[in-house]
Amino acid sequence: MSARDALNAYVAHESDADQAEYEKRLDAYAAEVRAEALREAVSSLLALPVMHTPSETAKATPLDKRNAMICTPDAWANLGLVLRQKREEQGYSRRALSELADVSEKSIQLVEEGRVPAKRWPQSLDRIAVALGWTTTGVVDFLMAEPPF
Repeated sequence: MSARDALNAYVAHESDADQAEYEKRLDAYAAEVRAEALREAVSSLLALPVMHTPSETAKATPLDKRNAMICTPDAWANLGLVLRQKREEQGYSRRALSELADVSEKSIQLVEEGRVPAKRWPQSLDRIAVALGWTTTGVVDFLMAEPPF
């Protein structure tokens, strides 16, 4: 029995209109709960120790990148959320970041949407990460980390 079925069995409704209103409010509440859970998840992800000081020696190896490529779609989606939040925190528009990182706005959009690269590690991801103060090692570490939720 689902939680919704259990609640419906517990709460008596006098009419179909009351039932419909109840379900509408229940759906709205569920959406709020999901949004709050997402906000908490992003906050938890931002707290992960993946920020590194950019340096030439802190680059991910091709093997590291190949291993990160097989991460779950959720890991890529979380990376996109965190990079977008970092961009916004630093006050960059997509256009400004694209100029700073020397990548297209479309590349930033794809990363922020959490699109999983099809065949190879996107060079634009390295440039975006470095422009936001991360290293490529930080990105790989983030993708390989176990999600906190």
